[in-house]
Amino acid sequence: MLIYKLLFFKVVYTNKSSIFRFMAKVKYYYDSETLSYRRIEKSKGNISKIIFLSFLGVILIMFSGFVVLSQFLKTPDQLAQERELENLKFNMPILYSFKRCPYAMRARMALYLSDISCELREVSLKNKPPSMIKLSPKGTVPVMLLENGKVIDESIDIINWCLEQKFFFEDKLSKSETLYTENTISLFDSTFKFHLDRYKYSSRYNDVDESYHRECCFNILKEIELYINDSNHDWFFTNSINKIDIAILPFIRQFRIANSEWFDNNEEIPKVKKWLSKFLKSTILKSVMINYKVWDE
Repeated sequence: MLIYKLLFFKVVYTNKSSIFRFMAKVKYYYDSETLSYRRIEKSKGNISKIIFLSFLGVILIMFSGFVVLSQFLKTPDQLAQERELENLKFNMPILYSFKRCPYAMRARMALYLSDISCELREVSLKNKPPSMIKLSPKGTVPVMLLENGKVIDESIDIINWCLEQKFFFEDKLSKSETLYTENTISLFDSTFKFHLDRYKYSSRYNDVDESYHRECCFNILKEIELYINDSNHDWFFTNSINKIDIAILPFIRQFRIANSEWFDNNEEIPKVKKWLSKFLKSTILKSVMINYKVWDE
């Protein structure tokens, strides 16, 4: 009898353990009213909730992964900017330039006169480097990147920045001369340049009268003829080069290039011609008109 009871207890105990293990897997609950175990049924709402939470979890994991990877994967623009900053470790500005551009010539002369070293990058205007466009979306030269990351993309602003670092003109101008300088530079940057482009590059425009635009430029030169110092001076105001000289002579140089024979034979602007001749033979022009290979990033 004892043996029977022990065997019964073992069987019952074993069966209960199996039942408990089975219920743990399928999730049953004990119903006190029916005195039996009932299976827990998953509602559709619970299933939807589980799917939503799972989806949300996947999104969070993907976002976290993107944040981590973004620290290592960088866009071409970010890499280009890092290269620019790396180039600045030598503590010198970077100048994007084009040899024949009068605006770029201005900037190079200012840097030359102020004795400021820079990395010069000669660019092709037909294939402008992305790094230059990134710094200055208008896509014109000159563009200068300073050591502190500041970008200067106007030639006059580059001249003024150089003057802030070091006033390199030997002679200080009077108030009237300073005012005349600024007004004349503004005139050349707007009206003169407008007509110069349509005279020198008339084929690029539709229905333009080349002679008319040449005459418009020439009238401006006749006006400044009256203001050039009558004394035997090398430059516009004195024997020392000044802001008006480096700012507008590159444009007069281009005007002459358009038809050098016509310009050289004209006798109405002798002082302008003498002034330009001095510039064309000057050390400063030769120093900033060096041929460079087109920079390739």
